[in-house]
Amino acid sequence: MSGASPSGSPDQTLLAIRQCRYSVPGANGPRLLLDIPGFSVTRGEQVAIVGPSGTGKSTLLHLLAGLLSPEAGEVEVDGVRLDLLSEAGRDAFRAHRIGLVFQAFNLFQGLPVIDNLLLAGTLAGKTIRREDAMEVLSQVGLADQAGQDPARLSIGEQQRVAAARAVIHSPPILLADEPTASLDPTNARNTMDLFLRLAATKGCTLVVVSHDPATVDRVGRRVSIFDLNRATAEPGRKGG
Repeated sequence: MSGASPSGSPDQTLLAIRQCRYSVPGANGPRLLLDIPGFSVTRGEQVAIVGPSGTGKSTLLHLLAGLLSPEAGEVEVDGVRLDLLSEAGRDAFRAHRIGLVFQAFNLFQGLPVIDNLLLAGTLAGKTIRREDAMEVLSQVGLADQAGQDPARLSIGEQQRVAAARAVIHSPPILLADEPTASLDPTNARNTMDLFLRLAATKGCTLVVVSHDPATVDRVGRRVSIFDLNRATAEPGRKGG
């Protein structure tokens, strides 16, 4: 499938990457990992990016989140050029506008689960009621772990806390990297229910990277990383 977004007027575009390049260290010097001529996502769209490990999917999400800055090209999110912002500027933008679920959960150890959620709201400039945080924890099956230190939870439980924290402030953009990878089928379904409910009720734009067919099949648009990234050659295909 093409990496281009569905047709629509320019003001419908929420996420856009243009002529973007990003390299990583290699044995013989920098190795080009991403070379993306163009990729865009419209407001309210749900997109799954698929492809094997090592092809730049997670790095693409990190660029869209402003966790990384490209060596060349543009990364625009909700009308803001993230590639032109300082690291502090990108951090502030991300805290207010983006919900993140990445493979490194980055939970605050020593801080109870519910306070991890409340702190996320504070960083986003919102006051979250404890009862609302408890409701989100209930949706991922963790209401009984609200007072627990995340360090004492299983990997799957930590992943569900990360999912709950990402949506607690109802962000307009949700970026999720393998959000169901450590979950059993029931909890994977419940976590995706949470994401899709946010998308439906709040108009949230969802971009998810996943190898899980059950997760990918629930997302409206599927994009192969090979159709986006000229630096990656698909097995059996000439060129990037």
